[in-house]
Amino acid sequence: MAKQSQVPLAAVIKPLAMLPPDETRPYVVDHGEAGPIRCNRCKAYMCPYMQFIEGGRRFQCGFCSCVTDVPPHYFQHLDHTGKRVDCCDRPELSLGSYEFVATVDYCKNNKLPQPPSFIFFIDVSYNAVKSGMVNIVCQELKTLLDYLPRYTHTHTHTHTHTHTRL
Repeated sequence: MAKQSQVPLAAVIKPLAMLPPDETRPYVVDHGEAGPIRCNRCKAYMCPYMQFIEGGRRFQCGFCSCVTDVPPHYFQHLDHTGKRVDCCDRPELSLGSYEFVATVDYCKNNKLPQPPSFIFFIDVSYNAVKSGMVNIVCQELKTLLDYLPRYTHTHTHTHTHTHTRL
């Protein structure tokens, strides 16, 4: 499509929507080295749809109905209605959305992710310079750099390219 139209093409990918100022950030749950509690069969993460049974020692998945043992560190007694007594204190048992800290097991090659690198490609051909596009891009990048996340080892690269025919 980009080759046929001869129009510069870019993609902006945002996995999550911007959070409105009046909305609470999702809670972050950290289960330590053991990682998040999951169903043994379908690998669904712990959520309010899981039904705890056998006094809280096992749970039945709300998605595939598989019964899974509750790890000892996650065990909690049930109240008279069959709910865990700590369900209101645990975001994963009381909220529709939450985030969790992933362990090394969830990372590619069992290696924690590195800070992001930002790469900017700029067309510096004669027509791009003449039209003022290079100047506009540079001014926008200058503004944008202040809004990029700052990590200790973040890399920012700029690559210029010209495809001018003589």
